[in-house]
Amino acid sequence: MVDLWNTKHHDIIKLMKYFPFNNPDFSLVSNVYGYVDAKVITKGCKTFAEWKPTVLHEIKCVTISCMAKIFKSMPKRMRQAFEKGVCVVGY
Repeated sequence: MVDLWNTKHHDIIKLMKYFPFNNPDFSLVSNVYGYVDAKVITKGCKTFAEWKPTVLHEIKCVTISCMAKIFKSMPKRMRQAFEKGVCVVGY
């Protein structure tokens, strides 16, 4: 199974040597955080008291299918970062 995945993603794996390990485009957690952050921003929280429960709510609303979609998009995001010569593509 691992060999099949490595074969399928060989080009992406080769590109990884050109990027720093802390690149948020390579981190599922950072990508999920970006998704949650974008959702929270749309709520227009004005105070920390409004922001904190909103963040907790949005985190709870992240589904497995949402995380799978973000994970699936990561090779494309890595390729875009490499092509643009940047470390962060954006959300």
